[in-house]
Amino acid sequence: MAKEQDIITEALHRFETAADSWQETYDLALGDVAFVDEPESQWDETSKNNRKNRPCLTFDKLSASVDRIVGSQFANMPSIKVRAAEEGDEATAEVFQGLIRQIDQRGLKAFKTAYKFAVKGGWGCFLIDHDYIDDVSLNQDIIIREIKNPFSVLIDPVVQAQPVEEARYGFVFEDIERDEFERMYPEAKSEGSQSDFESTGNFDSWGSQDYVRVADYYRIVTEETRLVQLSDGRVVDYSQIELIADELNLNGITLGKERRVQMRKLERYKLTALEVLEEIECVGRYIPIVPVFGKTTNVDGTFFSRGIVQKAKDAQKMYNYARSVAVEVTALTPKQPYLVTPGMIKGHEERWRNMMTSSDPVMFFNFDQGQKPFREAPAQGSPALSQDAQLASADIQATTGIFEANLGQQGNETSGVAIRGRQFQGELTNYEYADQLSDSLELAGKICIDLIPKIYDTERQIRI
Repeated sequence: MAKEQDIITEALHRFETAADSWQETYDLALGDVAFVDEPESQWDETSKNNRKNRPCLTFDKLSASVDRIVGSQFANMPSIKVRAAEEGDEATAEVFQGLIRQIDQRGLKAFKTAYKFAVKGGWGCFLIDHDYIDDVSLNQDIIIREIKNPFSVLIDPVVQAQPVEEARYGFVFEDIERDEFERMYPEAKSEGSQSDFESTGNFDSWGSQDYVRVADYYRIVTEETRLVQLSDGRVVDYSQIELIADELNLNGITLGKERRVQMRKLERYKLTALEVLEEIECVGRYIPIVPVFGKTTNVDGTFFSRGIVQKAKDAQKMYNYARSVAVEVTALTPKQPYLVTPGMIKGHEERWRNMMTSSDPVMFFNFDQGQKPFREAPAQGSPALSQDAQLASADIQATTGIFEANLGQQGNETSGVAIRGRQFQGELTNYEYADQLSDSLELAGKICIDLIPKIYDTERQIRI
């Protein structure tokens, strides 16, 4: 019981620390994703209120830029590669590569979803898990799980300054309706008294009258291990010496140098703010949450990761505003009436009254003193509005790095060399997104290599 309470206290403290550290990144990313995906999100409430009963139209040019980057990557998705580090390791590397190829293909959807979020908002992620093949099997498989809501994931903020594999903990959480929670966990506590959570951090975010937050809490613990090098070059855990003592004596292998190390071990708990619901069997030495970042930087100790949308939002808002005002001005421009005398339309009055709603191509009139009906030239729209829209459109291209040539449209470039040059400029400008995905797949490969000997630990036939 004491250990369980220690785990809950640790988890809630770490959750609050991580939430505070990622708050700004998540807020910006969520706003960017909503800007391109959520209906009517490109007009904020202040702008809508200022334009009461006036058009607030959306002419989304950003989505095409996002789709261009995402589609280009999907057409050429990278994969995890395993290479032999030393001569003689080729056969082992080939087996690992075959297993990882299967895992990789099953996880393709997870990679794509994470990448889409990274391009839009600068933050996406996927999870490397393992589970039994079916309900009647004792064999497990490695599974790459899709995370459809990356904002329901928190990882140790140490990764903002250090390699991601150095993460010490992570959370994947879900807010479950209270009735559903009580059905799933009938013996669990869903409500607690003040004394139950006085010392466990901010309980408010973990429950309400309507929902209960359930989290998978991953943490790394360390265990001191004594390593010994054998005379044949192998390095083994000293605790295994007794198991292989006969083999060592038979082959004349002796013990050599020793060292004590802190070995990393992964633990996983499913918990609420009040209790540990389940300790889930897991293996490995890395937190299995793999983030996919966008364009990253560090400003005076503050980590930032952004997608393509963030810098282009103002230009897109300006484009929407200029186009909306232009439509409004056009709609409010008075229709120019015909100037006639009563004699000119005598006998044809009904036709002239209905001319705006009739499709009759013929209009009759009478000459009056040699004159016929005439109409004043219509008022011209403001050229400034058209110019503002053009400038805003150019600003969107400049901030995203995606130009008309990248989208297959006719631009100022005329020769094939010029068009390819402009396309290459767009690809190069946004290359960092593809590079971040490659880094994430490299970490995924490292985690898989760590898991494979522990998951595929019994004899079985697998087509690779």
